[in-house]
Amino acid sequence: MSDRVLFRRILIPISGTEEEENITDYLLPYKTEETIIYLVFINDETQINQISRVMKKEPLQVKVDLEEKGWRALYFLEEKFQDLKFKSNIQMISGHPVEIIKGLVRKLKIDLLVFIKKSSKGISGRSEEKVMEEVIGHTEIPILLI
Repeated sequence: MSDRVLFRRILIPISGTEEEENITDYLLPYKTEETIIYLVFINDETQINQISRVMKKEPLQVKVDLEEKGWRALYFLEEKFQDLKFKSNIQMISGHPVEIIKGLVRKLKIDLLVFIKKSSKGISGRSEEKVMEEVIGHTEIPILLI
């Protein structure tokens, strides 16, 4: 074992955007044999309702579309991490993102939280910025912003 700081449990909330495709490049320096990457896609119910109103679609259809996008992103990133010999765990959870992230940090004993800064355009962008601000203000573990 080396003398460097080890992050054994890393949580990455994802949203299925292109910016997330290169996340593995940023995490290679933190890789150890014990490192586990927890990838979570959060279905934000508030965001689903806002999108359905704007797009004039049923909330259920918006939720199904987002879940399909989420599973594709989770499986894609899981495969990338496995290729680099990272252990990984994927989850899709519905609810309020801030509460889910804070709960997972406690429950899973997360050492490092990773946020990927995306475009701040549209409903999704504003929602993600608000989540980052709230979590950063109430988390005591290191946070890597990419």
